[in-house]
Amino acid sequence: MTMTMTMKKLWQSLMVLLSLLSVSSAFLVFKLGQCPTPPVKTDFDVTRYTGKWWEFKRFPAPFEFANTCGFANYTLIDSSKIKVVNSGIQKINLPVVATGEAVIVDPANPGALKVSFGNMPDTEFAWILTRAQGVAPTRLADINRTLQDSGVDLSHFITVDHTDC
Repeated sequence: MTMTMTMKKLWQSLMVLLSLLSVSSAFLVFKLGQCPTPPVKTDFDVTRYTGKWWEFKRFPAPFEFANTCGFANYTLIDSSKIKVVNSGIQKINLPVVATGEAVIVDPANPGALKVSFGNMPDTEFAWILTRAQGVAPTRLADINRTLQDSGVDLSHFITVDHTDC
């Protein structure tokens, strides 16, 4: 009798875990092993990086759940820190803002930024940004190829809706 009860509880626990994983996968990208290592822009100019960028595609993120009209604004704090503000409108017409920080860890390699949003765990996020709202970057095929060659699974990207901004 106890073996049957134990197996039943184990089965129920497994079903709950699988349900949680399927729900959470809509909010985050899970991956075992090391993070991808896309190439870093060698002639990175932090002043050209600052300003407003529109999200063209992104990986799911809990702070952008059901967001449309997504954009990011990067402001220089000092020579090694950039304020990151991701904004958008949830489909229920609530504004959403997530504020973080990007830090240039190695001044000899300023294109390699470590970005953090408060107490978020280490999670794989990715964005393809453009300066024009709702318009694909002109080199999107090259961007996709570089990301894919670096180990980024392009199937996780969702296209950001900018129709009702």
